[in-house]
Amino acid sequence: MSTSMLRLPSALLLAAVLGVALSGCAGASYPVFELEQTADDLLPADFPVETDEFDLSTTRHVGSHEGVEYFLVKRNDNDTGGAPCLVVAGADPYGSVIGCSGGDGRVTIGPGGGSQAALAPAGEAVGEAEGWTRVGDYVAVRDPR
Repeated sequence: MSTSMLRLPSALLLAAVLGVALSGCAGASYPVFELEQTADDLLPADFPVETDEFDLSTTRHVGSHEGVEYFLVKRNDNDTGGAPCLVVAGADPYGSVIGCSGGDGRVTIGPGGGSQAALAPAGEAVGEAEGWTRVGDYVAVRDPR
């Protein structure tokens, strides 16, 4: 067998391995942003958290659980590497918060001992561990009660 025939399969194998490895770096996937924003996607009018740094035209409602609504929103400056922020619109002002990921598309909001909400990109596990309840394609919650 000639050397050139050996190089071709090796080159194809290397290309395939690199393709799989780099696909994880391509960025988090949130297909919900491909949908047009509707009235249900808007944050409540009395949402008590400052929203100046967010592009409110990108809010998307992604679930609700026990009187709490969950939304995704993008930052104006896109410092999160394209990953959205998780908005928790609680039943009272103290239950409302916005948390942004660093770029991997994941964020968990809430104290370790209290209620928590977690966000992960489409197709990736979020809140699969015991005690977590999935409230949508991207969000899961855990209440220690």
